[in-house]
Amino acid sequence: MDASTDRARIADIAYRTALTVPGVVRLESAPGGAFTTTGPTGEPLEGVSCAAEAGGGYSVELRLVTELVPLRPLAERIIARTRAAAKAVDLGDSLGEIELVFADIQVGEPG
Repeated sequence: MDASTDRARIADIAYRTALTVPGVVRLESAPGGAFTTTGPTGEPLEGVSCAAEAGGGYSVELRLVTELVPLRPLAERIIARTRAAAKAVDLGDSLGEIELVFADIQVGEPG
C-alpha cells in the first residue's frame, strides 16, 4: 500500500474506534474545516486530523464531544483501543502520537 492509503486507513481506524468507546458522543470538525481528513474511500472523517511524522508514521488528533465522564480514563481507553485496532491490521508501527481534543461535553439528553 502507498503512504497516502496508510494515512487514510489510520485516520479511519482512529475515527471508527473512538466512536465505539462508551462516553464518546461524536467527533466533530473545528470551524473552517480543521480536523477533517479524507478516509480510505474518499469520505470526510470529521473530527480527525492525521499527518506524517518526521520520523515516519502518522500522528492522529481526534476532536471529541463526550458525555460527562472522567476524561483521563476515557482518553486512555480511546488511545489503547486505537493502538490495538491499528496493530490488528498491521498498521501498529505506522501509528505515531495520538492526541485528543475535548471540544465539548454533552450534559443531559441530546437535542
